[in-house]
Amino acid sequence: LLLDDEEIASLNGNPIQAGEFQTYTLSWNPSFNFIGPGNLSGKVVLSGDENPVNNQTSPLLITIQPAEIQEVTIGSGNELARIPIDFNKRNSLYECLYYPEEIGFSSGIIYSINLYNYFVNSPANGMTRIWLGTTDLPDLSLNWILSNQLTLVFEGNIDYPAGVNTISIPLQTPYLHYPGNLVMMVQRPWDQQFYSENNNFYAQTIGSHRARKTNIDNQIFEPSSPPPSTVSGQFPKTTFLYTNYSLLNDLSCLSINGNPAPSIGSNYYYTITIKNNGIETQNNYVVRLMATDGTELSSVMGSTIAPQQTLEFDIPWIPAFEGSVSIYGEVILVGDEIETNNQSLPLKIKVYPEGIFYSHITIGEGNLWERMPMDFYLKNSLFETVYLASELNTSGLLTDIQFYNYFYLNSPNEPTKIWMGETTLNGLSQGWIPSTDLTLVFDGMVDYPVYNNDILIHLDTPYQYNGNNLVVMFKRPWDPTYLHSDGVFRNQTGDVINRTLK
Repeated sequence: LLLDDEEIASLNGNPIQAGEFQTYTLSWNPSFNFIGPGNLSGKVVLSGDENPVNNQTSPLLITIQPAEIQEVTIGSGNELARIPIDFNKRNSLYECLYYPEEIGFSSGIIYSINLYNYFVNSPANGMTRIWLGTTDLPDLSLNWILSNQLTLVFEGNIDYPAGVNTISIPLQTPYLHYPGNLVMMVQRPWDQQFYSENNNFYAQTIGSHRARKTNIDNQIFEPSSPPPSTVSGQFPKTTFLYTNYSLLNDLSCLSINGNPAPSIGSNYYYTITIKNNGIETQNNYVVRLMATDGTELSSVMGSTIAPQQTLEFDIPWIPAFEGSVSIYGEVILVGDEIETNNQSLPLKIKVYPEGIFYSHITIGEGNLWERMPMDFYLKNSLFETVYLASELNTSGLLTDIQFYNYFYLNSPNEPTKIWMGETTLNGLSQGWIPSTDLTLVFDGMVDYPVYNNDILIHLDTPYQYNGNNLVVMFKRPWDPTYLHSDGVFRNQTGDVINRTLK
């Protein structure tokens, strides 16, 4: 008896006649060294065997669970849905949260996941990727939690049989979950073949913002930079097989906040949030402000933090260099049991020359995706909108404007024209405000990269804004070719009627 390529049990065979069949039963007690998925096979060894190619059986995939394994099932499965995998599309991506009161344990090691399907046919390609993670976010209303912020726990081909089945997925990398909300992301990688729309999983709906889903037939996308998606409260009936784990020492760095436009020589404070996930009180650790090249910018010693407590630290920093950079927070604790959560997500900043002070204003939540202010599906486009003085709530020299795109194709060096002006009108119900009544502030080439990006445009002619309603016009000059229909920008619909023309 072999587990993968290692012999785990054997016995001597009895005399056997030509053409005779014999069955043998071998016993084996798994040990801790064998926890996880494996391939079990039988093998016969005969000295002088003239045909050794038929000496071993086909493998039987098994999952060896720890002796103290427990399981928890979340959801009633009273609905049918194509989540977390949509085989009716060539690729799909799904993500959801499971809450502490649902999973029933604060920290533990997850070894296996069960899903429950009801398929009319069995897909020939069951390639599946699964990521797990832990977050303090209450829902997914704002955005995805990216795959590069999670742990890849399974990547391989899964058999999804027709009919009603329990789909057992032993994790290739068991996941240590610590206190917080459990995140699961599931991807169906690109496949030229798609299958029945009636290949469903048992699911249920609780709430309205705990899950995100996208499925696209005509483009490959990356889970580290997901495409536009829909948010809902629907998630698959799921069973987690786990063992309890007493997490003693673990500090995580949740976030960093601060001025995105500091100036050289001035003192700034960046707020870094730390959480104690362990059961031990900690009082000997360091909180650091870091640049993404690994340079430490500043640090402070941590103060006493109790189990499950969250603290904020204001880290002082005087910039000494100019330009764009990303910074992040980091916590250092000797003996930390989970190092993958020691760093926050990066914060993009731009350091300005000494004596020059900038402020930034973001208008809108970006919960919708539209082909504006630039429409690359058409050979040219014109867009105009009004930003209210109450939304800007300032005056001064406007030097830059930034939008947020998701493109399936890279679109470099695209001609772009921008005008700005001011008006007493609250919208454009009376028609366009012509470019001749505005100031041309940018006429040049802009890169619109593939996937998620911040499109920062430095104005050729900074605009002196006097505090009225701001008019912005965008033009995509004539292009004899259609580029693509899948270049979209973050948008939203506000309370002002007829504020935009396109």
